[in-house]
Amino acid sequence: MESVREEISKKIEKLDSVKDKEMLAKLTDQLRKLIAFESMFLNINLLVLFPQKDSEKKQLLNTLEDIEELKECFQNLGLSTVSTSNKK
Repeated sequence: MESVREEISKKIEKLDSVKDKEMLAKLTDQLRKLIAFESMFLNINLLVLFPQKDSEKKQLLNTLEDIEELKECFQNLGLSTVSTSNKK
């Protein structure tokens, strides 16, 4: 199964940078958002994987809630499906 990042990258490679400037800009913007989201998601996961003390269970639960919110944000960004329609 192809990841969203790979899908966007392949579509960018196929575009003609002169003819498809608008689509290239849109896909590049989506790729940047996706990379930023992935980075933030991975950093939060580190907090879950390496809790400092047993007494920090509340922080762990808050972090897990943050991860769930990030999943919703990802869905709201619309990056899980890439639109390739080019309206003029």
